[in-house]
Amino acid sequence: MTASPTSRPDNGIPPTVASPGTAPVLPVPPVPAGPAGRTREVPNGSRGPSRAAVMRRRLALGGAALAATAAAVPLWAWFGRVSDVRGVVVASVALAPELRAPATLDARRKAALGATAPGRIATVAVDVGATVRRGQQVATLDADDLAAAVAAAGAQRDEAERAVHAADAAVAHAEATAAHTAADAARTERLAAQDAATRADLDAARAAARAGAADLAQARAGAVQARAAARAAAATLDGQRAHLTDTRLTSPVGGVVTRRDVDPGDVVAAGGSVLEVVDPASLIVTARVDESVLPRLRRGLPVEVRLRSGEPATGHVDRVGREVDPDTREVTVDVALDRPPAHWALGARADVVVRTDAPAQPLAVPVAFLAGPPAARGVWRLDGTPPVGRARWQPVRTGLYAGDFVALRDGLAPGAVVLAPAGRHGGERVRVLVDSPVVGAARVGAAQVGATAPARRSPS
Repeated sequence: MTASPTSRPDNGIPPTVASPGTAPVLPVPPVPAGPAGRTREVPNGSRGPSRAAVMRRRLALGGAALAATAAAVPLWAWFGRVSDVRGVVVASVALAPELRAPATLDARRKAALGATAPGRIATVAVDVGATVRRGQQVATLDADDLAAAVAAAGAQRDEAERAVHAADAAVAHAEATAAHTAADAARTERLAAQDAATRADLDAARAAARAGAADLAQARAGAVQARAAARAAAATLDGQRAHLTDTRLTSPVGGVVTRRDVDPGDVVAAGGSVLEVVDPASLIVTARVDESVLPRLRRGLPVEVRLRSGEPATGHVDRVGREVDPDTREVTVDVALDRPPAHWALGARADVVVRTDAPAQPLAVPVAFLAGPPAARGVWRLDGTPPVGRARWQPVRTGLYAGDFVALRDGLAPGAVVLAPAGRHGGERVRVLVDSPVVGAARVGAAQVGATAPARRSPS
């Protein structure tokens, strides 16, 4: 028996005739043609979805799985994992304030040796780092021309001295002549009074006396002029000798040569630098501090100095400047060293710590627990009942810096627990391992003038 045909469905697909004793097979719409216009046969003989459709379905399921996983991670971090974190208790601490500032190495006694007249360098006897004595000759200039000038000036002085001797002889002769003519005039006066001499004899005697006196005055004037010329010649000789001496440069202080600007054969102008000598005993460290700390500074305060080379030194405040830089609003502080460092160079950078004697008791935390940039300092604090709670970001204003500690102006109350900042994020569940509170006499420095505390990790 055969099945009777059925009517064509609305989709335009002809019905399938079932074999006797079997269930009818439902029509399956054709799969869109592949690259070659073919359809793919599936194992049961029906046409299935294309490979692109399967791939799109798998990608959609994978994206949904990733989204679900990403949404579950913060929930797990919020409700699940608890991080063990170091912490400190904020406490009020008795502090011995100190001032920290950058500084440079300088010297009070340093001599710059230069040429007083233009010339060519003949010899340089020392180099940078050499130790010299006061008065030691360290360099010379070519002095051939000056030596000739000295010889000429000496000859002129000798001629002037001979002229002085001749003038003195002329004065002596004029004095004798004047004395003779004066005596002759006096005798003729007596004879004329006795009518023993004529009027003409008297006039002649008087004229001779006047001429002798005039010659004497002229001779004496010549002697004065000769002596003046002799003095001028002697001064010229001394000047030429001084110029010759200036070609031999000697150190005015004992110390160490810190700079050498010329070599033999170089030409220097008048006043040109040749060498610089520094007395190591006069070494100082010049620091620049903010004007706001002036009331806390005085002469004699102890100072710790550490050169950037790592060499430590000690000293005391020797002088506090009284002029504020109009641009930086800073003043200079000179620190006298107890002893010069073994290895030094002028201009070397250093860090100084001035021990002031003004007590203070601010709240303090270790510098390592600070986070954020210098303009937006903060800490991670514990929100909750210790030892378990959540990490919360707390902005703070810092005050005094010293060593490993920093004083807090505001932002935290005594007893607050501050967390180590590494790896923290807001709302993180933490278990705090509280370090011992900062107690006792800790040294916390004053405003770290000219330097900034190291930058810490900003809040995430």
